[in-house]
Amino acid sequence: MPSTLAESFERLRRVYQTPYGKKLVRYTMVSVISTIVSLGVLGLVFGVAHLWSEVPSAVFANAVATVPSYYLNRRWAWGKAGRSHLVKEVLPFWLVSFAGLALSTWAAAMARDFSDSHQLHHFGHTVIVLGANLAAYGVLWVGKFLVFEQLFRHRPRAEAHSEAKIARIATRQATAVSAEQGFALDRPEAASVRGQIAVESASVAEVGALEGDAEVPFLERLDHRL
Repeated sequence: MPSTLAESFERLRRVYQTPYGKKLVRYTMVSVISTIVSLGVLGLVFGVAHLWSEVPSAVFANAVATVPSYYLNRRWAWGKAGRSHLVKEVLPFWLVSFAGLALSTWAAAMARDFSDSHQLHHFGHTVIVLGANLAAYGVLWVGKFLVFEQLFRHRPRAEAHSEAKIARIATRQATAVSAEQGFALDRPEAASVRGQIAVESASVAEVGALEGDAEVPFLERLDHRL
């Protein structure tokens, strides 16, 4: 048993070390947190405080859980920083969340009908409502991950910055080659362009834009790409 548990943790650690695995694990943890928040609020407003009936309580609980779910998924699970985009991020996320609310509402209504038909007391009624809400979360789990994968997809800032530098350097390289062949610039200007390329190539190497072939001189790699 201990060895099996250790092997399971080791497999989980290996999965977590991959970018996709880390995202999936963090999304799962956010889902657990959101579920705890939703069930906690639902248990308070329906089971303890008796504020509303099943359906409004489920709607309120899921709406409350949506707020931490958005920020944790966006910033922690998918690692996207900066201001949120209203049309591209916030509205689609809330649409998906409202789809979850609709499913949760339907599940709560089914739980109410089941409890009424079996004449359950309030404690049993609360357990059925909580179970129906949990089942609704499980159904949406995979679908929401696929939606969030498209919604919060982004390119790392360093990668985008490096590719922009490579584009500028490629342009300068092409200009320098043309100049050396007498098409555009005289040779002193071409030498100046080459000097600027050397300076920018060092900056690109610092941010890792060329991924794993750093031992090859930059201009040789660039000439090969051109």
